[in-house]
Amino acid sequence: VKESREFNEGLCNGWFIVNKDKIEKEVADFYIFLIYPKIPIEHKFKIETRALIIPSFQLKEKSQGKKVSKEEYHYGFNIQGSRAFDDRTDKQDPTDYSEFIDNFNLLRI
Repeated sequence: VKESREFNEGLCNGWFIVNKDKIEKEVADFYIFLIYPKIPIEHKFKIETRALIIPSFQLKEKSQGKKVSKEEYHYGFNIQGSRAFDDRTDKQDPTDYSEFIDNFNLLRI
């Protein structure tokens, strides 16, 4: 499980770093990335939890060709409604992760 507060207020985006070797060797069954966006309510903020739950083999597939820095992958996940994407490597052609938003069915036994 990796967590990130919202990187840019109001955009539901987070920045995550994962060791390349762990992804390549599929040391976990799945990865859970949590982003905590602030939702303005009158004069206060409410904190929500948005999750991307991704099977390891699919994260490995989607990370092929991704730039590696210090043996780590860097992900810039954005969740906008029913759309999720990683635009850390290519802002013009972001990688789609929409199918993994709140994918809690993976966690059921």
